[in-house]
Amino acid sequence: MSAFEVKDDYNIQKAWERACGAFAQTTKVDLTTSPKFTVDEVLEQIRIKQDDDDEKNTKFKAAKDIIGKTLTLITVLGGIAAQGASMVFAPSSLCFNAVSYLIATGAKYKRIFSSLALLFRRISDVLERCRIYMRLPADAVDISLRKIINEELVCFVDICALSIKVLKGNKILTALKVFAFDSDKGVSGQLDRLALLVERESQMRATLGFESQKTSEILIVETRHETQKVNASVDKLLTFEKKRDADNMAQRLLSNIDASLGTPSETYKAIQAIYKRRLNEQVSGSGEWLKHDPLYTAWADVRRSRFSILGIAGGEGCGKSFLFAAIVKHLQELYAEATEDMKCTSICYYMFDQQEVRDASLIKGLEVLAWQVAKADMVYRKELGSVKITGINHVGSLFNQLFGKSYKTDSTFFLLVDGIEQMDKQYLKEFVQVLQEWQSTASTWPRFTLRILLVGRTETMDKIQAQIEDEISVIDLASANRDDMINFVNDRINKTEILDGSSEQVVTLRRDILETLTNGTNGDFVNVGLLLDEISRKKRPSEIRDILARSGENRSDTIARKVEMLNETLSDEDISDLNHLLTWVVFAEYPLTLEQLEAALFLKCREPSLRPLAENIRDQYSSLLCIQNARVHLVSDSMKDFFRTSSDSEGTRDDQDMDTVGDVSEAEVRIVRRFLESVCDPKLFNKFGFDEFFKRKMKGKTVRIAVDTETAHLMILSACLEVMCSKPSPNLKPLLQYAENNFGEHLMRADPSLTHPHQKIAIGPQLVKIFTDDEVINRWWRASSYRLRVLWIYDDDYAEVTLKWLQDSA
Repeated sequence: MSAFEVKDDYNIQKAWERACGAFAQTTKVDLTTSPKFTVDEVLEQIRIKQDDDDEKNTKFKAAKDIIGKTLTLITVLGGIAAQGASMVFAPSSLCFNAVSYLIATGAKYKRIFSSLALLFRRISDVLERCRIYMRLPADAVDISLRKIINEELVCFVDICALSIKVLKGNKILTALKVFAFDSDKGVSGQLDRLALLVERESQMRATLGFESQKTSEILIVETRHETQKVNASVDKLLTFEKKRDADNMAQRLLSNIDASLGTPSETYKAIQAIYKRRLNEQVSGSGEWLKHDPLYTAWADVRRSRFSILGIAGGEGCGKSFLFAAIVKHLQELYAEATEDMKCTSICYYMFDQQEVRDASLIKGLEVLAWQVAKADMVYRKELGSVKITGINHVGSLFNQLFGKSYKTDSTFFLLVDGIEQMDKQYLKEFVQVLQEWQSTASTWPRFTLRILLVGRTETMDKIQAQIEDEISVIDLASANRDDMINFVNDRINKTEILDGSSEQVVTLRRDILETLTNGTNGDFVNVGLLLDEISRKKRPSEIRDILARSGENRSDTIARKVEMLNETLSDEDISDLNHLLTWVVFAEYPLTLEQLEAALFLKCREPSLRPLAENIRDQYSSLLCIQNARVHLVSDSMKDFFRTSSDSEGTRDDQDMDTVGDVSEAEVRIVRRFLESVCDPKLFNKFGFDEFFKRKMKGKTVRIAVDTETAHLMILSACLEVMCSKPSPNLKPLLQYAENNFGEHLMRADPSLTHPHQKIAIGPQLVKIFTDDEVINRWWRASSYRLRVLWIYDDDYAEVTLKWLQDSA
């Protein structure tokens, strides 16, 4: 049996074990053993044994009724006492057993009915106050009351036990016509105790009732508060549901706009990634000078005018793109909070980055700007949702369709554009015309405000300014970015180990570096960065001052020195790999990933490198190459121009000639030199750079860093064809997608007339194979690709150039 414990460590099981023990000690009867006959059966046997007159006597009925009434109350109380307990013998069953044994013991006494009636009437009168429990479920009674009720039942069993003792112990009683059990002190005492327990139980019930009333009152108050909270929550929920429905509707509308505009959201993700990267790469404090620049502050203040155009001009490397990111961030912070008149201000930006943004056209740019405005401005979103713009390729028409009705609103648009020199010339011309038209009508706008920011190269900005001279303010970045240059140089100096110290010599050197690079480089961050790279590799102050003395040179001179430094420090094999990488980086259709370039090197070397390409770029090639978003770029766009215009075919054809080139002696050099001087005049001799060539030969250098512009597309074409024609390989797989999508473009740009016969012989069979071999065709041709269908089926350019190559004789 598992005990059922109530408060105050009261244990019902143990209480009944004590009661059964006391009963057995008093009566010599095991209460847990069921009697042979029930109470009714015992009463019936007694009635049969009594006189016949007794049957007619109402005393039998009275005794039976009062005992039945008592047992009914006992049943109810027993169910309450045992609520939740797990017992072999229920309290009510034990009480019934006690009554049965009592009646059975009194069977030999005459007129026992009267005595039993008196005893049980006394008990039932006491228990009558418990009748209220007949109207309640057993589990509704408080645990404190259950303890008292259980004690009442135990007391009842004790009364039965003492009554049995009285019947067994007094022979004189058998002669009496009637006798009272309560005349015995033991029975009388237990009856008084029963009455006391019932009284205490009544008081407890009253106390609990009062407590329940107060608790109910508190709960009513709390319920009232909770109801108020629930009502408030329901109101919030309804408001939230309305807002969510509105948001869902707005999102659906925005999605429809996105689809109708050709998914500018995807382009915006790329633009946003570039913007965030530029912010992260900025030196702390960059662009702060703008907040005090009169041209910028006047333009940024929307209260000054309805329409204003600001231009920022500078050469490549002047920090235009980083300043553009700083302007976006500043405007977003400046207009982050709603104005008092609740006007909506939208800060939208676009970057013409041909390397990282697909379809970087002005048409796409306007669509991306419009989509950003639609995200921020609910009124504009509804207007744009009803506009039909499919198939519009004229800038003026598209601009009017996207923004033509905005002048009727009270919104403010900031449209920021970076890299305008990369615009198509016709689009740029149309765009300037649109700006002129809007400038002429701006005075009629009731509440609409428009701000245009154009950032680009100086030559492009000069052309725009020449057309709308009085309508655009231009900041010359080269002369205005001195503060940014100081921050940049100081940041690099602080990270240069050789300049870390507080000695007078170091302090003086740091000051000279800052002053020279700030004043003598015309605001060119790329050139300054290259010079600082050179400085970081020097050991002596004199060497650093030599570099500072050359700081006024063109950037191409700095790049040339950087290349020469690598020529001196890298091995022939490393230079050969670098030239191969530079060819891909300069002439590929778009920036390639590290995995794609590793595949390209695998094709060149026929084995994978044990050292990751990322490490080689970081440790050996970082002055020329960098990694951005897992794609490899040149450190500066001007380097691309440098390598395109500084072709050195002798230095780049090492792959073919390495086997025939060997070390030479000084005597051999003198022989060749004497021969050349005998057939060439000094001017022609110097023109071919034979002196430099002989110096390299004496140093054992057989290759130089350069890109062969004449054969670059041919090399990439050959690699693409080999990737497509080769068996599937994990080393070549990264380059397969580029090859299948772009080999046609390189085929068009490679000139058969400049191609050696042995190269044509190598390319010809592969070119035939990609159009005739089923396995190769399945590897590169995807019928589901609309781009491939356009390039090879709908358009004729690729097909014609392929026939030209196939018809060319080797």
